[in-house]
Amino acid sequence: MNDSAIARRGLAIMLGMIFGIGFGTMAFNAAVDPYGYFGSPTWTGWNQSKPKAFAHDRYLKAALGRRVAAECVLAGSSRVGEGIDPADPALAACDGVVDLSLAGPTVGEMTQVVRLAQQAVAGPRRVILSLDFFAFNPSREPTRGGAVAFSEGVADRALTALKLLASLDTLGDSVSTVLRQDEPAFQAARGSVDQAFLQRSEQKRSTRATFALGVRAYILHNLPGPRHEFPPVGEASQPAQTLQRFLLDQHRQGVEVVLFFSPVHAWHLELLSALELWQTWQEWRTTVIRVNAAAAAQASRNPFALWDFATYGAPSNEAVPGGDAEFAPLASFWDTSHFRRVLGGRMLRRMLGAPDDFGVRLDSSELIAQRHTVIATEREHWRQANPRDVADVHAVVACFAPLQVRQRLNLPAHDAATCTRLQRMTR
Repeated sequence: MNDSAIARRGLAIMLGMIFGIGFGTMAFNAAVDPYGYFGSPTWTGWNQSKPKAFAHDRYLKAALGRRVAAECVLAGSSRVGEGIDPADPALAACDGVVDLSLAGPTVGEMTQVVRLAQQAVAGPRRVILSLDFFAFNPSREPTRGGAVAFSEGVADRALTALKLLASLDTLGDSVSTVLRQDEPAFQAARGSVDQAFLQRSEQKRSTRATFALGVRAYILHNLPGPRHEFPPVGEASQPAQTLQRFLLDQHRQGVEVVLFFSPVHAWHLELLSALELWQTWQEWRTTVIRVNAAAAAQASRNPFALWDFATYGAPSNEAVPGGDAEFAPLASFWDTSHFRRVLGGRMLRRMLGAPDDFGVRLDSSELIAQRHTVIATEREHWRQANPRDVADVHAVVACFAPLQVRQRLNLPAHDAATCTRLQRMTR
């Protein structure tokens, strides 16, 4: 055999190995399906638990939206995923419920995933959608594959599948999935959040440390660079227009939509004040009311029900423990912005017709103005009663906000000892 033949044979062997490894990688990724995107069969001890899906939840929820036929859809942010149980008795009349909530979504992402569910043979007849302030930041971009994962085009979906199958990152997550089957996963294969996982997680640090960490995380994740700002959210802003188009489509399809402003702990609302976003927050809520009314007018319908559970009063003013009780959990909240299912069930019952003094239905700009006056009064009461909490929230902003934010807010130089304490609490 001459040198040329040997070279050709060596090249053929090398190419065969490359193709073999490539096809093997794709086959392994498809079999494990670490993000639940392909709908591959699951086996106990192999791929039933998907611990890597949360970091790629756009793929998981896109797949659920396409595959699971459900009469009722839960959508919005992770507050829904952690705080509303798809099996709640208030939803018993639904012929199937699917949780399509996402971690830190934009308005585009959380409406796109609902549209995917509506492509099913029997689309949903009711959508319960949380509206969260930071999702409406016009400067935020889709994350975790959101721009691609929710595409309805066949070509885009095929390309996304090919990229996931051939990805070495996916391969690493597939291996990790198989090796970590004994570990609890944040989400079940059907997308609901494992409450036992949350209960174990909250014991890793004190409740006050968890709250300080929540404030710090919101600053970093929801005021994206390079300017780290939150531009005004008027009716002409892209997120507001996206919501209006979505609501108009739901009217035209005859789908009932129930909208709500999520409850958050008073710490989270105080963060908005510390970032000087209080007025922007109020204007955003007024914009949502107007967008809801505009979509209804276009469709010659009544506006969808919009409920407000945001308050500085009860249950959001629940005391954050310290001292000997520092690990004591709160009754209604996991952290500053995520509520528990006991509160989520109460909200569901209220929104679906049961009497309760928690939550206010908002049907006009006049009502929202009155509501803001009530919340402002509650805020002053809470601040006077909780000076340590107010100080901690503002200290986290002073210590961890990006330089541009601190300069824009004209914050004084932060206290080194305080920042060191908070650094240890939130690491």
